[in-house]
Amino acid sequence: MMERHIVETKKGAALGFKFKMNKLPFMMVVADKGYMVANYFDQKVLEKVNDSAVLFTNVKSFPEMLRAKPAYVSKKAQKLGIKKTMTGKQVLDEFID
Repeated sequence: MMERHIVETKKGAALGFKFKMNKLPFMMVVADKGYMVANYFDQKVLEKVNDSAVLFTNVKSFPEMLRAKPAYVSKKAQKLGIKKTMTGKQVLDEFID
């Protein structure tokens, strides 16, 4: 089953998708300048397609994703100033135009 969510920060909002899987959900938050993904994604693919993306692992909800720090930041996202030391909320603020 797929759920859609509006994921908000003080700077704005983005569209979130959550798919229930066996142990962890497959999650994605899409914003203007990039996207955040969680679980079931491979960093090699993110680089191959040259997307501005951030990967989180072991998160089960959007609030948890916003509090977590990324496991991986793509090179293109790094060019926007995104760092692994940022929280998901800080990352999303940078991705919202």
